[in-house]
Amino acid sequence: HNRQPLIVQVLNGCGKEGAAADIAGHLKNVTIISVENADQFDYEESVIIVWRKGKNKELKSFYRTVGITQDHISFKSDDLYPADVSLIVGHDHPTLKNRLTTPTQK
Repeated sequence: HNRQPLIVQVLNGCGKEGAAADIAGHLKNVTIISVENADQFDYEESVIIVWRKGKNKELKSFYRTVGITQDHISFKSDDLYPADVSLIVGHDHPTLKNRLTTPTQK
């Protein structure tokens, strides 16, 4: 039974050019379908929107990797959405990048 990787859309929610692409480049073991601008550029902190809940194991692993806490995760449930999750990169993107580029302690 081959697990399907999480399908991720990375959105720039801070307006800094290249921020979303930069973060997307550091995400491992996921399929990135698009990198684009979010609806607005005033996200102070990065957030995750979960469109589909099926891949629980992959989701948990993604939360851990990105270091986003439960209060920054929202569930919107839309089976027709092209991604399993959207990662909206906020003004905290340097912190986010540090987490993604620093080896995690197991």
